[in-house]
Amino acid sequence: MLGLLDAYHRDSVAEMQRKDPMRMRVGRRIERFRENFSQVSLDKKVAYLPKRLINRTLRGIYSSSAFLGLRSVPTFLRSTEDLLRVAAKRYRPRPWPGQVTVFRASVQPDPRLPMDLGWTPLAEGGVEVCEVPGDHFDIFRKPNIQILAERMRARLERSDPAATQSPEAAYSAR
Repeated sequence: MLGLLDAYHRDSVAEMQRKDPMRMRVGRRIERFRENFSQVSLDKKVAYLPKRLINRTLRGIYSSSAFLGLRSVPTFLRSTEDLLRVAAKRYRPRPWPGQVTVFRASVQPDPRLPMDLGWTPLAEGGVEVCEVPGDHFDIFRKPNIQILAERMRARLERSDPAATQSPEAAYSAR
C-alpha cells in the first residue's frame, strides 16, 4: 500500500497557481499571515518579527546555496524544514504501478485543489481518497488523529490482512 498524508502533487498545484494573477497569490499569503498573526498576543508578535526576518534570510541563503549545488553550507543554516524543502524541490515523482491512497484533510487551503490532490496522473492503479476532518495540521491532533489512524488501519487490513495481525499470529499463520 502506498499512502500519502494530505500531500499534494506539487506540479499540478503549481500549474493551478501559475494561472492566478500575482496580485491574487500575494493577497492569499497576506490573508493567511493576518489570520495567523491576529491570534497571537502582542508580546509574542514583538518577539516573532525579528526572529522571522532572520529565519527567512537564513532560509533564503541555504536554499540558494543548496539549489546551486554548494555542499559546504554551514551546519547552523541546515534546519530539518530547509532540508525537506530542498529535497522536495529536487525530487521528481515517477509513476506508481499500483493504487495510491490519499488521506486528505477535509479543509484545504485552496478550494480548487482536486480531490486526489493531483496524484491521478502518476497512480497507474488509480487513487483512493480517504477524507479526514480538519486541516493539514488538525488531522494529526486529537480527535482527528484517531480517525486518521482508523482509516489507515482499515486500508492496511484491506491491502494485507496478515500485516495487521499480532507478530505471534502472523508467524503462526505461516
